Amino acid sequence: MANAGQRVWLKRFEVRGTGAFPIDMLRYDNCWPASERDSMTIIRSFRLRGSGEAWSIHLMTAKGDRLLEPEYNRWASFGWAVMEVQHV
Repeated sequence: MANAGQRVWLKRFEVRGTGAFPIDMLRYDNCWPASERDSMTIIRSFRLRGSGEAWSIHLMTAKGDRLLEPEYNRWASFGWAVMEVQHV
C-alpha cells in the first residue's frame, strides 16, 4: 500500500476460474470484491466448488505504482485467469 501523501492508483480487474475462489489472493494482490454481487459469487464458489461451474469475479486494488498489475502468474497457479484490467 502507498505511504501517506503518496498517490494511489485504483484498478478494477476481472478474474475467471472454476472451483473455489483462491481467497488468499485477496491478501496477496491487495484486492477486494468490487461489489456485493462479487462477494456473493466468491461465497457461491465455495459452496459449489465441485460443480465445475465457471466463475467471473470483479475485484478492486490500490497500488502505489501505476504500472503495477495483478499477479497474473500467481492467479494462474490457482487455475484462475486475469482478464481485463482498468484504471479507475
